[in-house]
Amino acid sequence: MIKNSQRTYPIDVDLTRKHILKILDILQVPDFSVYLLFCSDAKMRSINKNLRLKSKSTDILSYALPDGAHDPLSGVKEGPTYLGTLVVCPAFVERQMLADQEAHEVLLVAVLTCACIVLVLLVLVLLVLVLLVLVLLVLVLCL
Repeated sequence: MIKNSQRTYPIDVDLTRKHILKILDILQVPDFSVYLLFCSDAKMRSINKNLRLKSKSTDILSYALPDGAHDPLSGVKEGPTYLGTLVVCPAFVERQMLADQEAHEVLLVAVLTCACIVLVLLVLVLLVLVLLVLVLLVLVLCL
């Protein structure tokens, strides 16, 4: 079962269902099921607070139910074919992705800056070597 309770990011529920069924088939458990919820930051914060006592949003939560338990999100009762619940917050995933991208860009700039400094130092070393060769030539010619 798939539910999309957020409206900011379009989710193709049919395609997602198809992928989940394919994964279950690959894992050789085609008769098993999962509950997948796409939710807003506020909803994720609430779920995270209830499940983990952390009053903040996160990218994804996953959990299985203890024997005989009832899942308040999906309404499903734990059973031999119910694998568990996945809760995804697309807004948090996007923020995390952008933060990772920015971190990689900063790292790339730092690496390129260091490479430029190394090149400048190499050019300076070559200039010093050329000057030393010129000084040696002058000394040899003068002697």
